[in-house]
Amino acid sequence: MEDATSLFTETDPILERNIKFKRGVEELLLSYKETLRHMEASASQRPITSYFKFSPTSK
Repeated sequence: MEDATSLFTETDPILERNIKFKRGVEELLLSYKETLRHMEASASQRPITSYFKFSPTSK
């Protein structure tokens, strides 16, 4: 997303408008970033051993 915002801000010579645009995009994406952080924090990976079915050892 930063590539897209930098493309717009580099081509616009008015600094104040650049700052407003960048802040606006960041503000719009804030809820999505928070959701992603929450999902990453609550995600867990199953251990590899959970995919195998163990059988009793016979001698």
